[in-house]
Amino acid sequence: MTPEKEVPEYLRLLIHRYPAFSDDAKIIANIGVKVNGYHSDDVHTKVCVNQCRVAWEMLNSIHCVIAYDYGLAGASLCRNLFELVVGTRCARLERLL
Repeated sequence: MTPEKEVPEYLRLLIHRYPAFSDDAKIIANIGVKVNGYHSDDVHTKVCVNQCRVAWEMLNSIHCVIAYDYGLAGASLCRNLFELVVGTRCARLERLL
């Protein structure tokens, strides 16, 4: 399989429309690989990492709806992503205190 076929259609649309997006996509993909590969025996850390996985899927969903010109749907998902990230961050900080 060629690398072009491994890239989802919505990402190809975004990269075609916004050529500089490919640089961001590489960074985002590297972060996703690290999150998915992370392992911990601590239950709280597992919960936080799973929240990061949910955020990762939500970010992919935002990219997908924006690629197909559903900007309003993308904007509404941004609010959900923000709340998820803030909630995960607060849960992690609470644990550290």
